[in-house]
Amino acid sequence: MGIEFRNVWRKADAAVASDARGLWTELGVLPPAERESRARELCVVGYDGARLVAISTAYVEPIQHLRQRFAFVRVLVHPDYRDRGVVVPLTVDANRVLETWAQTHPDEKVAGTAGIIITPGVMKGGYTTLGWVLVGYTPDNFPLVVNWFRHYRF
Repeated sequence: MGIEFRNVWRKADAAVASDARGLWTELGVLPPAERESRARELCVVGYDGARLVAISTAYVEPIQHLRQRFAFVRVLVHPDYRDRGVVVPLTVDANRVLETWAQTHPDEKVAGTAGIIITPGVMKGGYTTLGWVLVGYTPDNFPLVVNWFRHYRF
């Protein structure tokens, strides 16, 4: 595949944040006002050489009906790379990074990762092979999936 994944979770890497803002701008996927706050949520990114081609971001918030806090993961892959099998390994790496972080920060009480599947077929059912399970739907009727961290205890 040739994509190098980098853990940038909570590292405030200015160069990566700049690259991310550039990719969001190029693709027109985020309003300008959201780019700065989203850059602070960068988790794992993928580079093809010097070109940023994949981004995962995460934010922590509770899922009320599960009564636990989860790290919600968002993924964006450049259209030129979407058929290259980048989504699943990027998501796996983001999950690993967030689980390690949650283990070393037990005071945060993060139970696992969560995702809202916006694009039908984006993972081609891969979320179930990653250990994610369907736990409900958003008010907009998008599937809500979670992956409980192995170390987490209620």
